Amino acid sequence: MFWYGQRAKLDLDRGSRTDPKDYLRAIADKEVKWIEKYGKPLENGFPHNIAFPGLKSPQGYLELLRKYMTIAPYLLPQEQGNNLSKPTLRHPDLTPSNVFVCPDTFKVRSIIDWQHTIVTPLLLTARYPKLFENPDPKPPSELKPPKYPPGYETMSPDEQAQVDELIRRQSLFYLYRVFNGGLNKVHLEALRDPLILQRQHLVDSAGRQWSGDIVTLRGALMRMQNLWSYLIGKDHHIKCPIDFSEQEANDQAESEQTWYNLNILINQWRDELGGLSEERWLPAQRYEAAVKRNKSLMAEFSDGASPDELEKLKQGLPFQGHDELY
Repeated sequence: MFWYGQRAKLDLDRGSRTDPKDYLRAIADKEVKWIEKYGKPLENGFPHNIAFPGLKSPQGYLELLRKYMTIAPYLLPQEQGNNLSKPTLRHPDLTPSNVFVCPDTFKVRSIIDWQHTIVTPLLLTARYPKLFENPDPKPPSELKPPKYPPGYETMSPDEQAQVDELIRRQSLFYLYRVFNGGLNKVHLEALRDPLILQRQHLVDSAGRQWSGDIVTLRGALMRMQNLWSYLIGKDHHIKCPIDFSEQEANDQAESEQTWYNLNILINQWRDELGGLSEERWLPAQRYEAAVKRNKSLMAEFSDGASPDELEKLKQGLPFQGHDELY
């Protein structure tokens, strides 16, 4: 992330570091310096540019990044040497196609696709691999293997197939938790942190390139401000270093739900294209089908659209070819 595009030409703090707080600040500092040199007003991509039209100045994003840098030192445990702050290697794509297992010994022989691997504090990288994610909306309250529901035998073949798939995914989630508890206790400890998602979301948002979006980072900062007493724990005498005006809070309240509903829509489209990644990567074997479906999506979006909407679609469609962002 510190060498991406034009960042390779900037004078950045790329480490090495002994204090994780320096790493957290450096994540945002690289984006501050990038904006100061290359930032320009941008319009959001489709479909966000329909609900939030017009060019957006990067100055508001700069202010949010600076707010983040003031709260960053408090995002990890304050105790020196805490296990949850230790540097941890993270491979972000541990899918079955990237992990090779010996069929005789069932031991891992090799792992490929390391290009996006990073080293971050454990608390920021701890998560369930996609293969082992919880398929249910809420985590189970107990560590028990999943059970088939009553009446399974009388269900139709299609209904049974849906239940079978759910049980398969629930079983993988259950087994991952069991083996974590036995073999990787520090990872399990991190996963149990009640603020893990809020911490990770804020740091991830602060490290993203300016794209016209201030809703995501502003919302992440506001949530951390609201959770300040839980974040700071026994050091309750320390005042939260960031605040927001009533107008900013109202703007966020009006914008955030619409913004995230549009994010859900985009994720659904990505799924329709065979699991298109946020960076617009796709396995080669799914490419032809994705191109075909992309054309049909274009036709669906264009049907009945006004000239202005067609232009916004052309400018911001998430699935068109593009040059790598700088």
